[in-house]
Amino acid sequence: MTLSGTDGDFELTPQKALIISLLYLGNSDGDISQEDISQIAAAACDDADVVDHALEIARSNDMPVVLKEIHKSLTPAQKRATVVRMIKAAVSVGKPNRNQWAFIHTYSGIFGISNEDLDDYLKL
Repeated sequence: MTLSGTDGDFELTPQKALIISLLYLGNSDGDISQEDISQIAAAACDDADVVDHALEIARSNDMPVVLKEIHKSLTPAQKRATVVRMIKAAVSVGKPNRNQWAFIHTYSGIFGISNEDLDDYLKL
């Protein structure tokens, strides 16, 4: 899958899908914190080019378009892994705020992950 950016088209890899998801999660409360940046850097294995491409995709395309492409490009196992990683990122500094939980629930619903399955992931 590819998405456009100002510098051309970018391939949407599972890693970029995770980074974009973490960007959206971090921004769901209106501010990307230092902890959000650390989580994104870890997902990118500290590769600034991967983060730049993910940022470009997120900035150049509407969120619903990006989420639809992520949904189409990931396998069910990759979707579950992404949601679990988002949950771990959200709880890494304490209790996630209401906007982060709302985003995770919405994101999970788009990917066909039920609230029951999401509750099971919270136990991991």
